[in-house]
Amino acid sequence: MEGRRDQIIDAANAGFARNGIYRTSMDDICEEAGLSRGAIYTHFSSKEEIIAASAAREAARGPELFAAVIAESAGPGEALERLMHLYTELLMEGQPPLIGGRRVFELYAEEFDSPVVREGIEKARVAYRSAVTDLIGRAIEAGDIHTDLPPESAASLMIALMEGIRMLHILYPEWVDSSAVPKYALRAIGRECCQATT
Repeated sequence: MEGRRDQIIDAANAGFARNGIYRTSMDDICEEAGLSRGAIYTHFSSKEEIIAASAAREAARGPELFAAVIAESAGPGEALERLMHLYTELLMEGQPPLIGGRRVFELYAEEFDSPVVREGIEKARVAYRSAVTDLIGRAIEAGDIHTDLPPESAASLMIALMEGIRMLHILYPEWVDSSAVPKYALRAIGRECCQATT
């Protein structure tokens, strides 16, 4: 069952990456997946459900990613640096196909207009912010970050900066030095030293 759902999501992502979310129809997804409409609708009632499931699948990889980065880091401050570098490498270079690169603008529009998509993505955002908040809190306790902001506010600020810079990078790539993004995002929340790499 999960294998077939993944097959459909992979097919949809291929279409989204190639043609965009708006221009990829259910018929396109059926053709890409090599399945009938009936087979698709057995698992998803709409394209919006597929979009939400795709975003949720990417988000589900987050805890494993966080755990791996933390295990490889000397402390929470370094772990934050590594995560910011990884975020920059993945999302600013257009991977994964649904939430990376210029397709993110279409995804934001879908999130705004579709309660189904918003519900799926909101869970991912809440989980991500919670994990970053926890890591920042531990970095503050360890003396790796010096800030008067509560961990929740520092996490929101850092995520907002990264999202905003990513948007700018998509629209005007010549304005943004991707390699410097993690350093400035971390500096904004009190992490001065940024030397770790993924």
